[in-house]
Amino acid sequence: MSGKEKGVATRVQEVVQEIAPKAIYVHCYGHLLNLALQDTLQENTVIRNALGVVQSIHNFNTPKRENVLYSVHMPDIDPTPYSPYIKLKSLSETRWSCRWEAVKAVEQQPERILLALIELSKEKDAKTSVDAKSLVKAMLEFQFILGLHTLKVIFSNTNALARYLQGHDVDMMTAKITYDATLETLKKCREEDMFSLIWEKARKNAINMKEIEPYIEELETKKRQKKPSKRLQALSGETPEEPISFTDHQRARIAYYDALDRVLTEMR
Repeated sequence: MSGKEKGVATRVQEVVQEIAPKAIYVHCYGHLLNLALQDTLQENTVIRNALGVVQSIHNFNTPKRENVLYSVHMPDIDPTPYSPYIKLKSLSETRWSCRWEAVKAVEQQPERILLALIELSKEKDAKTSVDAKSLVKAMLEFQFILGLHTLKVIFSNTNALARYLQGHDVDMMTAKITYDATLETLKKCREEDMFSLIWEKARKNAINMKEIEPYIEELETKKRQKKPSKRLQALSGETPEEPISFTDHQRARIAYYDALDRVLTEMR
């Protein structure tokens, strides 16, 4: 093969065109689904940025840093027990189900990742410290947390269809039934009750992430006194400052509905 090395798919397409110039190239249905959902990621800023942070977290991870992530001590922030460590995964541009696994690995353990990044921000290596602090700042953004929960809605409900279309045995009838069921589920996710549920989950997650703020301050200054938790403030009669505003709610609603509308439109 002369010149720049080419992928198998590109080479096969070239050979087919040489043999049959009038042949029309058609993507498989699994790839078509991937292309349809790709448009959603590129056009919705919240979704695109959230995926960017997820990939940056994976890229930052190394065997040594992963050991910090695995052994990090989880504080008593929420009465719900923390899940065991989940290995971080990279996003895949061709396999949609791999994206769901990558997002799930971050969505299910954001506090653990945040604490590990805070610990790594103390490293003497300047690049490690700067990169870790940058990721901490990105993870504390409410838009990132909202993006994670919105991605969970989209990925978890399209994962079965993506896996089936990328399987070895595919028939048109089963594919159509699976597609119709996926579309119907996504339509239900677009209802106000579902958005309210996602908003509340994102809001609680954001509060838990903010609870780690004293740890950030302690690591940065080594002098400040640890702030009381939101729960302790509530028990003592104090009114904690609301971290999420009405404007955040409106922006979240727009981003959530926009993402689902784009998915539904592209899939149709």
